[in-house]
Amino acid sequence: MSEKRKQIFREGLFVVPFMIIVTAVSLIMMFLVGRTPADVVGSVNRNIKSDQSMNIASYTQINKPKYTLYYYYGDDSSSVKFAEFEYNAKGDNPLSSLTLFEARDGFDAGHYKIEWLHAEEYVTYATLDNENETENYPAEEVPLMYNIIKSYSWQNQLESFGVEYEPSKGYKLLGFVSLYTWDSENRRNILWGIGGNPLVFYSYLGSGSSEYKKVSFTKWQ
Repeated sequence: MSEKRKQIFREGLFVVPFMIIVTAVSLIMMFLVGRTPADVVGSVNRNIKSDQSMNIASYTQINKPKYTLYYYYGDDSSSVKFAEFEYNAKGDNPLSSLTLFEARDGFDAGHYKIEWLHAEEYVTYATLDNENETENYPAEEVPLMYNIIKSYSWQNQLESFGVEYEPSKGYKLLGFVSLYTWDSENRRNILWGIGGNPLVFYSYLGSGSSEYKKVSFTKWQ
């Protein structure tokens, strides 16, 4: 092999992995900052063929004993965090907790929990200012409050946007980034993750709109 070819080969060994890393980081950052995920998906749809072997159920059925979700609404220029949901199945009984940072769906801002007290399932509420001063209700007495907490779980959120019955397309990017898209009731939905772990879900309002709802995993165990 000539010296020129050896030099090209050595440079290729550096450039190719570098470009892959740069591309991966660019894609991840575009999603994480919540700026232009719809544009990325549009480019993927135009340039990459969907993978028929991919099954979105691998991202909708979360078998983690503990996870935390952050909820945002916004558009391509800014976003606002309006809720945080935590599920914890470690220990004797599962715990679901929801923090609303603003009034939503007829419920005041505050801390909401579903937990077991004295062998009975209870719903507790506390204001944002004082999480330790709680009001406790048997779950069967406050079904609406109970259901609003449950609705913020990962699976329930995706089901509310038609993931169970609307056809989806799956894409594999760089061998380890998974991307799913589907439409439901005038919304464009995007779900992506790395390996077997979902990371971010976007639901855009209407065709061509920049307004979205965003749900992101902050951690799972």
